[in-house]
Amino acid sequence: GYDEAVTDTSGEFISICSDWSSSVGILADASVTQAVFTLSHTAAESTIVVSVNGTVLPGGWSYSASTNSVTFDPAFVPGEGDQVSITYKALTTCD
Repeated sequence: GYDEAVTDTSGEFISICSDWSSSVGILADASVTQAVFTLSHTAAESTIVVSVNGTVLPGGWSYSASTNSVTFDPAFVPGEGDQVSITYKALTTCD
């Protein structure tokens, strides 16, 4: 189950039997990064624009209507101190 949990959360797997001193950086990075951003309103999917540090990302992320969230692909997860901006048109009951 641990492998699946790591995969599902874009986490890091480090054996408890290994030398953790060489893995401290990996653990620190994993604890301060965020891959999933839940939106405050239901989004019109086609209007979502994701930017990191002012640069629009045309890919490297996906939107889930079921959770109303944007998830970054593992290679595109913003790092510590990066500024993430997600803009979109909110769906209304009239849409």
